[in-house]
Amino acid sequence: MKILQGWTLVVLLAWQAAPLAAQPLNWRVCVTDIVVPPYLHNNPHRLGVAERLLIDAGEAVGLRVELLRLPPLRCRLMLDSAQVEATLAAPTAQNMAELGFPLRNGAVDRTRRLAHLRLLWAKKSGRDLDWDGQHLLGAEPAALVVGTRVTMRAAIEVLQSQGFKVDSAALNTRQLLGKLLAGRVDLAVGIEEDLRHAISVSKMQDLILLPQPFLAVDYYAAIAPGLVPAQRELAERWWAEITRLRELPPYRPN
Repeated sequence: MKILQGWTLVVLLAWQAAPLAAQPLNWRVCVTDIVVPPYLHNNPHRLGVAERLLIDAGEAVGLRVELLRLPPLRCRLMLDSAQVEATLAAPTAQNMAELGFPLRNGAVDRTRRLAHLRLLWAKKSGRDLDWDGQHLLGAEPAALVVGTRVTMRAAIEVLQSQGFKVDSAALNTRQLLGKLLAGRVDLAVGIEEDLRHAISVSKMQDLILLPQPFLAVDYYAAIAPGLVPAQRELAERWWAEITRLRELPPYRPN
């Protein structure tokens, strides 16, 4: 009888523990408040492709992904203070030193990217400046101030390496384009879809986007530096599932 009672206790404990083991782990991802259709819509009732990828890939590996839509600088501060597990970032030199990216043989694994985006130049109508895909035409880089959003390291690091003076104080894209209209910067660089959305919403008809991209950039779900090994293992599985789902029709941007 005692043996039977013992087994009953074991089965009961196992039954009670099973639901707990199956509970998904909460995983907070700050996706910023930038509008980059079809990837990000900054609207919880209309998820973009990248947002659905983050959530659905997380669910497949036992993560309950919560998306936070906050200004990029706030996202970065929350990541640094361990208030979120991940954010969206490009693998610049500084980001690589500070954040966790999916790697293969010591380099960023492009197959596990979340999105591939183009960065475009914006200028005021009438400015005799152009970009041929490699060089700026109409002025020397050192003579110009180029504006970007704060934290946009993918653009800032490359611009500085090419000799441009960079004003990266704009807290959002509307503020950035306002500085361009006011003549406080000579050019602006931003994500193509974000620039088009801001120009359209704000009716800034005096601004023109140059057709040749300044840069093409991969963005990833980058994880906080202080995650414990078990969390990092979950991140690896999450990245792998993002790669698998990204190739399926419902998650393709076109």
